[in-house]
Amino acid sequence: MTRLGWIDALRGLAACAVAMFHFNELPYVGPLPDWLGVWKAFWKFGHAGVPVFFVLSGYCIGIAALRAPAPGDFLTRRARRIFPAYWASVALIVALILVRRAVAGVNDVTALPRSLAEWLATLALVTAPVTKVQPINWVYWSLSFELAFYVLVALALCFRASWRIPALVGISLLATVLALWFPAGSGPLFFLPLWPLFALGLVALFLPARPGAALTIFGSCVGFFTLAAARGEDPLHWAVALLTLGLLIFFRTWPQPVPAGLRLVGECSYSIYLLHVPVACFALRWLTGMPKSPWAEIGLQALQLSVSVAAGWLFYRAFERPFLRPPRAATATAQS
Repeated sequence: MTRLGWIDALRGLAACAVAMFHFNELPYVGPLPDWLGVWKAFWKFGHAGVPVFFVLSGYCIGIAALRAPAPGDFLTRRARRIFPAYWASVALIVALILVRRAVAGVNDVTALPRSLAEWLATLALVTAPVTKVQPINWVYWSLSFELAFYVLVALALCFRASWRIPALVGISLLATVLALWFPAGSGPLFFLPLWPLFALGLVALFLPARPGAALTIFGSCVGFFTLAAARGEDPLHWAVALLTLGLLIFFRTWPQPVPAGLRLVGECSYSIYLLHVPVACFALRWLTGMPKSPWAEIGLQALQLSVSVAAGWLFYRAFERPFLRPPRAATATAQS
């Protein structure tokens, strides 16, 4: 399938925003002039890149689902997409811990799982909020939500082809209604409060060919956002999600080519998301130390982002791209 260039670019920018959020959460002990305070305050909102991911996932995963011949094929492809790079990033974190212990005699990276059950939960991506097992990377929690979304979409694929879109609409409505009753928590229904973010991607998918399906899901999502705001929840993520929906609809038909730099960042956005914490927040900080001046802080953040993108590109080539499509030999054999 032809890559959706501008959608990839949005995903890459979202990954960089989350990275900048984490960079600005790290300790800084130097003087804080007004301009640096504004800079840090701005990136406090970088976590809003996560709803961008979820909306774009709803669109892209919806495309993959409607083209999948069966639920098993869909889930296998999704597993190949998410788990190899995830497992490799877990191995990287373990390696960093071993290096840190060998060099400094301490583990100041993260707490590792303490039992076989916790390791299995970590490898299967059923850590918090699914269970009480804490993830070993700050960003892993969102991957559990992605897996839950995949499972719900796969349920719609159990129906015959003509019923798949109505089934997706019905599942979305049911999940949105249940989310009003279960606003937060853990366990099997942990994903419900964020399902409407994912569902907005389905809205873009069904426009303009299935306007009834699109408007039905959109109305339920807006109703959920309105009631959530009335309960006092922060509306930032919902506002960003609606903006992402608008950009998604716009860029889907935008004729201009994606700049090369944005295309690269977009292609390796998942790896950037996985790696920026262990590589830039931990390993790079060990080498540079804590900045003690405003310009050193800005320079370090620029270096952190650059290293995250470079590491993400290498990681993408090693642990993502080989699993995105069958090997050429297998493809050629199948075609012959």
